[in-house]
Amino acid sequence: MLSSSVFEPSGEIRHLHFHFHMYGVDNEMGRLRLEAFSSAGWTELWARTGAQGVNWKLAVVHLQPNVTAVRFVGTTPAFGWYSDMALDGITTGLTAVEFEHLTCDFLPDSCLWQSTGASSWQLAGSATDPWLEASGNSSQAPEWILSAALFNTTEEKVLLFDYQLSGSETVALELQHKTSAGGWQRLLLESGDRSTVWHTAIVTIPEATVGLRFVANVTTDLDMVKLDSLWAMESAGALADVSCTFEQDTCKWAGDWQRRSHPSADPTHTGPEAAFHAESYVYTGGIGDEAFLSTSPGVHAQSPVFPKLVNVSYLEFAYHMLGTSVGKLELWRRLASGQGDAPNRGGDAALRELCGASGQSSEVALDAILAWEGPEAAPAEFLSLSSTNAHNCAVLKAEGLLKCWGYGGDGRLGYGSEENVGMAPGQMGENLPVVDLGEPGVRVTEVSCGAWHTCAVLETGVVKCFGSWSGRLGHGAAFHIGDDPFEMGVHLPATDLGPGVDVVQVAAGWGHTCALLRGCELPDPGYPESRGNDPGEMGSELPAVDLGTDFQAAQLALADSHSCALSSQGAVKCWGQSDRLGLGLGDSGVYIGASPNQMGDALPAVDLGPLPAQITAGFSHACVVLSDGAVKCWGRNHVGQLGHGNLEDAGEQPGEMGVNLPATDLGDGMTVVRITSGGDHTCAILQDASLKCWGLGASGQPGPQSVRLGQGNTQNLGDEPSEMGSNLRAVDFGNLEVRDVSAGTHHTCVLLDDDSTRCGCALQQSS
Repeated sequence: MLSSSVFEPSGEIRHLHFHFHMYGVDNEMGRLRLEAFSSAGWTELWARTGAQGVNWKLAVVHLQPNVTAVRFVGTTPAFGWYSDMALDGITTGLTAVEFEHLTCDFLPDSCLWQSTGASSWQLAGSATDPWLEASGNSSQAPEWILSAALFNTTEEKVLLFDYQLSGSETVALELQHKTSAGGWQRLLLESGDRSTVWHTAIVTIPEATVGLRFVANVTTDLDMVKLDSLWAMESAGALADVSCTFEQDTCKWAGDWQRRSHPSADPTHTGPEAAFHAESYVYTGGIGDEAFLSTSPGVHAQSPVFPKLVNVSYLEFAYHMLGTSVGKLELWRRLASGQGDAPNRGGDAALRELCGASGQSSEVALDAILAWEGPEAAPAEFLSLSSTNAHNCAVLKAEGLLKCWGYGGDGRLGYGSEENVGMAPGQMGENLPVVDLGEPGVRVTEVSCGAWHTCAVLETGVVKCFGSWSGRLGHGAAFHIGDDPFEMGVHLPATDLGPGVDVVQVAAGWGHTCALLRGCELPDPGYPESRGNDPGEMGSELPAVDLGTDFQAAQLALADSHSCALSSQGAVKCWGQSDRLGLGLGDSGVYIGASPNQMGDALPAVDLGPLPAQITAGFSHACVVLSDGAVKCWGRNHVGQLGHGNLEDAGEQPGEMGVNLPATDLGDGMTVVRITSGGDHTCAILQDASLKCWGLGASGQPGPQSVRLGQGNTQNLGDEPSEMGSNLRAVDFGNLEVRDVSAGTHHTCVLLDDDSTRCGCALQQSS
C-alpha cells in the first residue's frame, strides 16, 4: 500500500496523473488499484489486473471535489515471483502527454479523453467491446464535446477512429484541432444519416497541434453518434518508410517488443545467436507474455499509416521462433476499402501489423523489415463470383450490390419469383436486377450459393438467406423465401445467430449452411439433425461447432455430406460422411459429428503436409492449395475430379494421406493461386493467370454442359495419367487473364481481366 498525506477538499474536480508498470507472467501479476478517501470512506477509482506489457503506461484519474486522500494498493499471488509492479511520476493537475497515449478503446479508466461540453458522452456496448455515444434528447444541449488531454506534436501524426452516424440529415460529427497560436479549426466533418454501419476515418494531425476534440451535433430524438477505436499513430510518407533494421531505434514501430543488440541469454533453446542484419533486432518472450509491435500503449500491433497503395506491394522481414512453447507470429493487414482483417471498416490509407506471442522459455524475434511498392499496378477487384448446382451470384465490389442469375426455383435468385434468369436475350447486363436485401446503403461483402439457396453477408456483419428452406435459411420456419412477392427487401429477416455476432464468412452447401463469426466460432444450421426450420433453434440456442483447442477457423468449404474448415494456423478439419474426410475411416455409412465425443480435440486434422492456404469442396471431394502453390485433393474420384490420373478414391483408407497423397500435377513449374470445386469437377487459376479444369466433362446428357472443363468436348479429364500435367490444356480465353473462378454442378464461370464474366453451363451461356 502507498498512501498520500491528507489534503483539503476542493470546489472543483481535480486530476491526478501517474505512470505505472506491470510486467511478468499474467496469472501471477495480481492487481493494482487507486482508491480515494472522502466522507463516504475509501472507494476505488482506477484498477488494472494482469500483465500490462514491458513499457510504462500513463493514467489520468479525475478526483471529485470532496476527496481528501488517495492510496495505491497492489496485490500479488502468495507465491508469485515472475512479476513486478512499479509507480513513478505521481503528479496533480493536467500535463501534456505523448500523442500516442491518446489511443483509446474506451475500456473503463483507459482513456485520456473526457466530455467537456454541456452534455456528456455516454459509455455503451458491452464490457469487452464498449464505445461512446451521443444521442439526441430535447432536454440536453445538442452539441456534445469530447476533448483529448493536452499534447504537443513536432511532426505530422495520424488519428484513426471508427464512427456511426444515424438519424436525421442534420446529425454530424466534427474533429477539430488547435495550436498554441490559435483557436479551434476543423479537420473533418461528416454529416447526414449513414444508417447503423461503422465507418473508419483516417485524419492527418498537423504538426504543432496541442489539442483535439470531437464535436457531435444531435438535434433530434432519432440522432445518434457513436465513437470507437481511437488510434493515435505515426505517419509515414510512403510504404517504404515502414522499413526498419532496428539498428538505431524501432523506427516508427513502437510497443512491447524489446530491442536487443546482443545474443539471447539462451540461444540454444530460445532466442537467436545474432541479428539477421547488422547488430540489432527486436524480440518478445521468455516469461509467457504476449507482446505487440504497435503505436498504441502495448495492446495492438500496427505500423505507421502510409498512403493508400495503387501498385502491387511487398513486405519482407526476417523472423526467429524457438522455444518449448513458442506460440505464433502473425502478419495482419487493414485495407482501405473497409474490408480489413482487423475489426471495422474503411478509410483512405492502409495499415500493416505484426504481432507475436510466446510462452515461457521461448522467444519470437524480428529483424530487417523491408517494405516497397512495385511498378506494376494492382488489379482492381471488379466483382466476386459464387456458383453452385444451377445458379450463380456476383457481388459488384465497387457498389456493394448483389446480382444473381440461372435457375430460379424456390426463390434462390431472390427476385420474388421462380423464373429462370439469363436464358433469354436482354436479361443480363444492366437489365439484370439487383437483389433487394432490405438494407439501403448497406454493402454486400460476400455471397455463397448453395444447391437450393443463397446467403449474403452484409458489411454490418449480418447474414441474409433466401431460397429453399429445410433449415438451411435459418429462419425458424419451413417455407421457401424469395419465390413470391413481398418476401424480399424489408420483409427478408436476417438469420439469427445470437446477440452481438459479427459474421465474416458464410458458406452454403447442398443441405446446410455455416457462418464463420468474428472470434472464430462456427454455428452450423442444417442436417443430419436439421436445425433452423423450427422456432427456438437459432440465435443463442444454435451451438457453435467445436473444432478443438486453438483451432481458429479462417475459411469454410461445404459439400453435399461433409464440411471442412481451414484454421488460421494452416490446419484442416473435416466432419460429415466419413469416407470423404481424408481420415482413413473407410465406412461411408458413418457420419463424424453426429455422435458425442467426435468433435473438438477428438476430431483429428487432415494430414496434408505443407500448410494449406485455401480450401474448396465439391459434391464428394475436397482440395487445398498448399503454401508452396501445390494442390492436393481427396475424397471420391469416380470421374477424375482429384486429378490423380486414375479413378481411385483417396483418403478413405489408412495410409492414403500425408506424404502418400499425391499432389495434382498441373504442369512443370506451375503453381496455383486459387482453386474451386463444382459438383464433380475442379478448376484452378495458375500463377500465370491461366485456368485449368479436370473431372467430369459431361453427365451423359447432350448439350452445352460439356463446356464445364472448357475443352469443347464431353471427355472426363484427370482419370488417366496422360491427361494431367503439361498435357492438360489451359482453357482458351484468348489473351485474357483469369481473375476469379467459380464452379457449379454443371458449369463454370470466370471473371477475366477485361472485367467480363463468362460462363459455360447446361442452363445458359451469358457473358
